[in-house]
Amino acid sequence: MKYLFLNHKMHLTFEEIGAYKRDFEKLSWDFLEVAVFPSFVYLPCFMEQSYLVASQDVSSFDLGAHTGEIGAKQLKELQVKYSLVGHSERRKKDCEEEIHEKIQRLQEVGIIPVLCVGDEDRRFFEETLKRQLSSAIDSSVQNLIIAYEPIYSIGTGVVLENEEIEKSVAWIKNFVQENYQKNFPVLYGGSVDEKNIGHLSKISNVDGFLVGKASLDVQKVKVMLEELK
Repeated sequence: MKYLFLNHKMHLTFEEIGAYKRDFEKLSWDFLEVAVFPSFVYLPCFMEQSYLVASQDVSSFDLGAHTGEIGAKQLKELQVKYSLVGHSERRKKDCEEEIHEKIQRLQEVGIIPVLCVGDEDRRFFEETLKRQLSSAIDSSVQNLIIAYEPIYSIGTGVVLENEEIEKSVAWIKNFVQENYQKNFPVLYGGSVDEKNIGHLSKISNVDGFLVGKASLDVQKVKVMLEELK
């Protein structure tokens, strides 16, 4: 299974999301799993669709008196299949214990966590990734996708060479297999767009892509789908 995950972040107005949805639904694919990660307020707009809807985050708490939080049970009722956890833009606010708890809450309701990991300095790749993976995963985790996003690549246009990405993904898969006896899919993200996704798709051990800015333009999404065929 290959994946194309489209993270809108906090973009698009209500009018713009309506136009996006109309154009997006004209696209077709049957060769990979595509999921849209809209802002929380737009999740209901994507219910009852033939494609998948996902959330950009989840609360580490169960339902209760937690103003401003959104629980995993609530997301499940909106037909959410995947949820990002530990995105670099969230790690500025979330500690590693919270990320672990978020994965637990998602597992309890059957939503698949997409754990984002990434290094800020290539020299400390193994040290950083080992900490992020070890704190988030335990033996109870059965269904998980890992998204490797080097911090220096997110929104900067800087993309690692294919050989470096391949080595990084191999390290992640080996670490998870050796420590948890699991074979979780690993995606790549960080300045992925319609211009480079074809080249990046040649990396044999990458199971798909987490796309940010380029996901906001349906025409760019169309090109990316064509490049991935």
